[in-house]
Amino acid sequence: MIGLKFGRLTVATEVEKRVKPCGQKERMFFCICECGSESTVRSYSLKHGLTKSCGCLSIDSAKHRATTHGMSLSKIERVYHSMKQRCNNPNNQAYARYGGRGITVCEEWQTFEVFLRDMGDSYAEGLTIDRVNNNEGYSKGNCKWIPAASQARNKRNNLKFMYKGEIKTLIEICEKEHKNYNMVRQRLTTYGQTFEEAMRDNKGRVKTYQKGVDFIRRLLSNTGG
Repeated sequence: MIGLKFGRLTVATEVEKRVKPCGQKERMFFCICECGSESTVRSYSLKHGLTKSCGCLSIDSAKHRATTHGMSLSKIERVYHSMKQRCNNPNNQAYARYGGRGITVCEEWQTFEVFLRDMGDSYAEGLTIDRVNNNEGYSKGNCKWIPAASQARNKRNNLKFMYKGEIKTLIEICEKEHKNYNMVRQRLTTYGQTFEEAMRDNKGRVKTYQKGVDFIRRLLSNTGG
C-alpha cells in the first residue's frame, strides 16, 4: 500500500489500527492529497474507491458544475434531477409510474447543459415539467412547462366522471359544485359510495350523528355516568 495512489491520495505510511465496535481491527493509512492536505483513511475505503481525496474532489466538482452552467442547486436543476430519478432509479417512489412503464429521458438530455439550453428560456419559478403525450418519454418535442396545480389535474390516477355531457376530473367537478374534494374522494374510495351519493350534501348524516350523541348523553345521565 505504501506509495500507491488512489484517486488524488498517495499512501505515505500505515498508522495504528482502529478497533471496530465488534472488536475487529481495521487498517488505517496516512495519505497525502494532491492539493497538499493530509488525511487518515481506512484501507477498505481506499481499495474500493470510496475515498479518493481529502474532500477537495467534491468541492472542485461542485465548482465546475457552477461555472459550467451557473445553475448549480437552482430550482430548474432540481426539476431536472427529479425527472431523471423518476425514470432511472428503481428506488424512487415514483419509478413505477415512469421508468417502470417505459418512460425515459432522451439521449440529448442526459446532460443538464443541453436540457437547460432547450428548456431554460421558457422556465419560470412555480412551473413543473409536463409531457404532452403521457405515453412518451421526456424530450424537447414532448415537454412543456405548466403550473404544478395543472399537472396535478393531469395525473393518470385522477378520478374522472361524466359531468354535464363531458368527462371531467373529480377536482374540476368539486370546484364547480363547491364541494370538498377530499371529503368526496374519501366517500368514493374508502366508503365505496357511488358518484351521486358522494356528491350529496351530508346534512342527513349530521342529523343522524347528532341524534346518536343525544342518545348517549341521555343514557349516561340515566345511569349516573
